[in-house]
Amino acid sequence: MREVILHNKRRRWILFRRRRFVFSIPESWADAGKHAARYLRYVATLEPDQAKVRILQHIFGRTWLRIDAANRVALMEMLAWAELIPDDAVVPVREFEHRGKTYVFPEPKGPNVSGVEFALADDYYKAYVEGDTSALACISACMWREKDEDEAAALERGDFRKPLHNKMQVEQWARELDDAPAEYHIQAFNWFVGLKLHINRVYGPWIFDAVDDEDEDNEKPEQKPTGGPNFGWWGIFIDIADTGAYGTKTQVYQESIHDICIYLVKRRADANQAPEPKTQTPQDEDND
Repeated sequence: MREVILHNKRRRWILFRRRRFVFSIPESWADAGKHAARYLRYVATLEPDQAKVRILQHIFGRTWLRIDAANRVALMEMLAWAELIPDDAVVPVREFEHRGKTYVFPEPKGPNVSGVEFALADDYYKAYVEGDTSALACISACMWREKDEDEAAALERGDFRKPLHNKMQVEQWARELDDAPAEYHIQAFNWFVGLKLHINRVYGPWIFDAVDDEDEDNEKPEQKPTGGPNFGWWGIFIDIADTGAYGTKTQVYQESIHDICIYLVKRRADANQAPEPKTQTPQDEDND
């Protein structure tokens, strides 16, 4: 939090008699604390500058009316963090209540996002960008999940959300979340896009189909495909299950998407380091 001190140069104000006022300006979503949900609503539903003004009005109250234009601009610049962009490191709101249930979001950067959760969300993401607006609630249902009442099991999994196993669960939960405030759907969408970009940036060069060198020069890293080859992530999961590295296909589904990607990177690195089989030359054949 950053402290801002306002001085009253006049001896008397109609509303205030103090000479000095101290306000705390959040420097991140984490600093917003209990007000994060309110600020998320502003950011998700208003234009960027309007959202920042509303946040500052909430912080300063009626004092905002007495701040001159130059200082208002300076204060708005302190709220550069108050925006929703594709970034998996930022989770504005960690949990919220809806229809008597508590919904919990993944941890920053997604260490508790499972393979099946990521693959299903990726399928719904593709459907959404192709025009299926109903897929947005499904992306939310993958990310925002009801809090697991079995605390011991949740601690063992490292995830306080109810486990996700299949598409049928997602579509049932999506119906329950469909009328949740829009800002939570927007947070889920932006965060998931950030996670896709993160996975592509960190693991992509090792585990996804390479593009032609000519295309690579003209293409930004974030524009590369984030699905796996052939059958996408589902094909990758079946391939890993065939190796037995994480057990059955169902067990692979529940592994962290990051652990799955690390395994794929290691497998590719090991394959690259393996010596190439020696081929016999005609001279060797004659010697035989």
